[in-house]
Amino acid sequence: MALTGTISEELKSAHDYMFEDETAAANTTTTGEAQLVGGAQGELELVAVVGDTDIVITDTKALTVKLTGAETEGGSFVDVATLYTVTASGATTLTAGTELGRYIVKPSDPLWGKAVAVNDDTGIVGNLTVYIRRVAR
Repeated sequence: MALTGTISEELKSAHDYMFEDETAAANTTTTGEAQLVGGAQGELELVAVVGDTDIVITDTKALTVKLTGAETEGGSFVDVATLYTVTASGATTLTAGTELGRYIVKPSDPLWGKAVAVNDDTGIVGNLTVYIRRVAR
């Protein structure tokens, strides 16, 4: 019976979430709170998943989920990595619970990170979750 990753994937504290079932707001950029994720020597991974509600994207519209970072909590955050991006071809549904992407935080990345979701869809619906998990070594 393999339990690798089970605890970190099922049990989370409030501080393990960068987005927790965040509503995909229409035609906007949504930015989560700053989290201290750097300096962990590659032991932390960000996982982006569709939350409890399917995400529906209108034809030709785009959704991008990324990590931004800064050396201080109140610093100027810049793009670090893209966890997921899609431009819909026809109406596109991302089913609740679907994993969208993962990113292992590198030692060279900034200490503080924020999850950012960007979309240009006035009709988008659904929820997004980005959580932090420890990579078993």
